Amino acid sequence: MAPEGRNAAAVMQRAGVLIEEEDGFFYPSNTLSILEAECVFLRFFGCFRGNPFPTIPVSTVESSSPVEKTWFDDAAFIGHSQIVGIANYLELRNADYYCCVGFAAQDLLDFPWYLDPNKRYGSVDRIFHDFPDIYNKVYIMLGINDCSDFMDDVEEYKKPMRKLLDIVTETQPNATVYLISVAPVGHETPMNKAYNLRHVTLYCQAIKDLSREYGTEYLDVFRLLADNEGYFLDVYNAGDGIHIKPKQYPVIENYLRCNTGS
Repeated sequence: MAPEGRNAAAVMQRAGVLIEEEDGFFYPSNTLSILEAECVFLRFFGCFRGNPFPTIPVSTVESSSPVEKTWFDDAAFIGHSQIVGIANYLELRNADYYCCVGFAAQDLLDFPWYLDPNKRYGSVDRIFHDFPDIYNKVYIMLGINDCSDFMDDVEEYKKPMRKLLDIVTETQPNATVYLISVAPVGHETPMNKAYNLRHVTLYCQAIKDLSREYGTEYLDVFRLLADNEGYFLDVYNAGDGIHIKPKQYPVIENYLRCNTGS
C-alpha cells in the first residue's frame, strides 16, 4: 500500500470506520463481500453523524448477553486504581488481582508484593512464570498514570507494556487478553493537569496499537463513561476527575460481562 493509502487507512481506523483483522493488519487487495462493504459505509456515515469521538479507537468485542460471574473465576486483572475498584466493589471474588492505586506501567512491573495463588509475595513476572497456564482471561488496564506533557512518553509507556504483554502471552498461552482503554477524565483534574482529554486520546490510541501488535482484544470503556464532549459523566466522577464512584462500579461489571467475545 502506498504511503498515502496507509495514512488514509490509519485515519479511518482511528475513526472506527475500518476495523483491522484479528492479526492486526488490513488487507486492501482482498475482495469485500456486499455485507462487509455495507458495514464500512454504515460506520463511515455513522462516524461523522453519530460518533462524537472519531479519534477514540473502538472496541474489538461486540456486545452480547451477559456471562455468569463464574466466567471470571479463571481470570486475572492487572492495573491501577480502577482495577483496585473492581477488586473492592464487585463480586468477582474468585478472580486474581495484581493492582495498586497510582501505578504506571513500569511501577506495576517493579512491584514485588503481589500475592500469588499460594499466598506468597512476588512480582507479576515471578508469579506468572511460577503459575503457568492457570488463567483463561487476563484483563489489563494501565495508562492514565503514565500521562504526561511529554509526547515521547507515549512510546516510553509502550516499553513496559510490551514487557508485561510478553510475560502474559508467554506464561498464559491459552488466555484471551483484554486491553482496557483509558477512562475519560473530568473537566477539572486537580491531581495532575496532564490528565486531560488530549492525553487520554493519545493513550487510548497507544493501547489499541498494542492490541493490534499482540493480537489481543481491546475494550473501549471510554465511551461507556464519557459525556458528549468526551469528559467524565458526573454520575461516575468521584470528584477528582479520575476515579469512579464506588456505587457505580456495577456499570463496569455489566460492561465486562456483556463484552467477552464469547
